[in-house]
Amino acid sequence: TLFSTIRMGQTKPLIGTTGNRLTLTLIPAVQVASRTSLLIEGMSGTTTVDPGFGLFFAAQNPSGAFDATYRWIQPTSVPAFMRLTVANDMAIGATYTVSWDWDNVNTPQNSLDYPITLSSDGHTTQSVDTEGGETILGIVNGSNFLKLVTFEMHGATAAQSSPLPGGSNTLTVSLFANMDLTAGSLVTVSGITGYLVDSAGPELQTYASGAGSFASTLTSWEPSAGAVVLTVGSSGMTKTSFFRSDRQAAVFALGVRNLNDVTNASLQLTINGVYERESGDLSSATASVEAVSEARYGLIGASVPGVVFRPETTLHAIDHRSPLVGSSNTITFSMSCTLIMPEGSKFTIRGLTGTQTSATAIGIPDRLCRILPFSLSGMTLCFVCV
Repeated sequence: TLFSTIRMGQTKPLIGTTGNRLTLTLIPAVQVASRTSLLIEGMSGTTTVDPGFGLFFAAQNPSGAFDATYRWIQPTSVPAFMRLTVANDMAIGATYTVSWDWDNVNTPQNSLDYPITLSSDGHTTQSVDTEGGETILGIVNGSNFLKLVTFEMHGATAAQSSPLPGGSNTLTVSLFANMDLTAGSLVTVSGITGYLVDSAGPELQTYASGAGSFASTLTSWEPSAGAVVLTVGSSGMTKTSFFRSDRQAAVFALGVRNLNDVTNASLQLTINGVYERESGDLSSATASVEAVSEARYGLIGASVPGVVFRPETTLHAIDHRSPLVGSSNTITFSMSCTLIMPEGSKFTIRGLTGTQTSATAIGIPDRLCRILPFSLSGMTLCFVCV
């Protein structure tokens, strides 16, 4: 056995990424003589072909441990192999590293499915340890050699704060990703077409959460598709998980205004994330956004984006306490509404004739509402919830 440790790791586990740095670590169990040839077999998962893989190492330590050139062969149907030549004697127990850069394929793979071996003439073939165990970009075991994953967004949800027609509203979107989003990555939500929105786009009311922060202004707004684009801020966005108990999410909220037309149709929203790689090229993922169905103002399902519900009131009864002429009197109204009316909602009752009380003297004893200014000549009483 030549080596007590043979380990390979990587720096970029995302599919399609260029410049994934692979590092081979060797610790000799015996002295390895110069000119010894080492054959590494089983490597898979790169689009780089010979001689595009490069004729020189990206790095090696100590310098000059291996010949500056090596042989890399990538057949089209079987995993590739690489042949290294030891330049100077390798001492027992010392640590030697050598690195290369390659371009990942565009399909995911599991490092465990690709056993790597190292062999040398006259010595036992040894397995290469590919289990680096380090988390990279939020990907557990992302340093495992030949582990490649696809950027995914999942479990995105959206909810609105109000279903009332013509009123101001807030659309809150929560998104989850399977890896960290680097600064400059883009998140697009499309389908925001069921609201009244200024030409400049919705107001970005919330753009930070425990997962990180987006830029404080929208990157762009496309009215025809109802699409907002946000950019991940300079600190990046840490990996979020729909499956964790705390369900940590990246969150942003948009200020919009409801239409005046009543509708029960939910908006069909989609979310697209574009991951900004270090080299500047992009990887994207698209997923549907699930509408959160919760009660608003006592109305079940009113949090579903795009739903507009017009409240209706019913006057069930009206009576007074005293029929005697010239006496003080109390008029009692019994009414109901199809939802819980928020503070500031107004009610108007018309036809209150036959009183000699001035407008400023009318009061509501229970203080659930307050009187608004009104005209006796118009025979109208208007009051507002408090």
